[in-house]
Amino acid sequence: MAIPAPKIPISGNGGAETWRDVVEFLALGAGNVQFCTAVMSHGFRIIEDLISGLSLYMEKTGLDSVQEIIGRALPNIVDHDSLSRTEVKSFIDSTTCIECQLCYLACRDGGHEAIDLPIDSRIPEVQKEKCVGCGLCRLVCPVNDCIEIK
Repeated sequence: MAIPAPKIPISGNGGAETWRDVVEFLALGAGNVQFCTAVMSHGFRIIEDLISGLSLYMEKTGLDSVQEIIGRALPNIVDHDSLSRTEVKSFIDSTTCIECQLCYLACRDGGHEAIDLPIDSRIPEVQKEKCVGCGLCRLVCPVNDCIEIK
């Protein structure tokens, strides 16, 4: 069952750093997106990058206005009972892993505690019986395609 759009204004904040983040917040119904830590970390120049990235995205997708993005993903949001029960798991490619352990920390502190650090290695390992394939590990991994969700 699709979840109805809220009838109150929504402001996207908390963790946005790229134009892709802006698109995601807008698509989920935010009418604006706030930036604080990103500006503190990267300086005000990040705003120019956000504007150019969003402009290029809109040009490539044929959108004329930011308003066309707002709420676009809402028909895809469903309640928990409507989610697919297909088994999905994370897989870490040990050949491309840089041993930063960000996936381990994210899963331990904000996920399902499904990634362990072996005693004899710095490369994290997914515990398949605990992993639900939420993708948090992939989201924080700085190496493209190091973590796959299958």
